[in-house]
Amino acid sequence: MKRILLDSNILLDIALNREPFAKEAFDILTLIQKNKVKGFVSALTISHLHYIIRKNISTEKAIEFVKDVLIVFEVAGVDKLILLDAIASDFEDFEDAIQAKSAQNISLDAIVTRDSKGFVKSEINILTPREFLQNF
Repeated sequence: MKRILLDSNILLDIALNREPFAKEAFDILTLIQKNKVKGFVSALTISHLHYIIRKNISTEKAIEFVKDVLIVFEVAGVDKLILLDAIASDFEDFEDAIQAKSAQNISLDAIVTRDSKGFVKSEINILTPREFLQNF
């Protein structure tokens, strides 16, 4: 079974129903819910989801969405060694480095993101939602 980490932007596409991206994000979520793919999020993503959803919708919706994510997804941890590895990496964006290093630490197959450019330095395979769905 494929094991993937979803970038924050994919989950925000779902939470905020962002068009034209939401359909592909929901399709990936459905595969994870049907146990055809094992879904992971970075621990960093959880706080980002809460913050952005709270700002855009409400605290109640943010909490509800985060709880749902924690039911469906496994969490790729972020610890001191991952943070140090991310700092030492050549990534331009620290957040992307943390996600890539946490995915690498647990040997995931891919990171699914709409921000492929942010993960150019990743040692993990990077796929857009469309690429993932086409290759599934």
